[in-house]
Amino acid sequence: MASRTDTIVPITLSIADVAASTGIGRTKVYAAIKGGELPTVKIGKRTLVLADDLKAWLRKHRIVRKAA
Repeated sequence: MASRTDTIVPITLSIADVAASTGIGRTKVYAAIKGGELPTVKIGKRTLVLADDLKAWLRKHRIVRKAA
């Protein structure tokens, strides 16, 4: 059982949480979902994004620049 001092790390995020935690607008998040780039989980009326799927999606958009 978790004590009050334990931190619970969420495994899913709402669309609003995805937007807030990444700085990406909700419209862009919905576009990524609609385009099949960002998978979701549907539970009842809630649309959720698995934290691991969000991290993978962000890694795909990572740009690594070579040193000059």
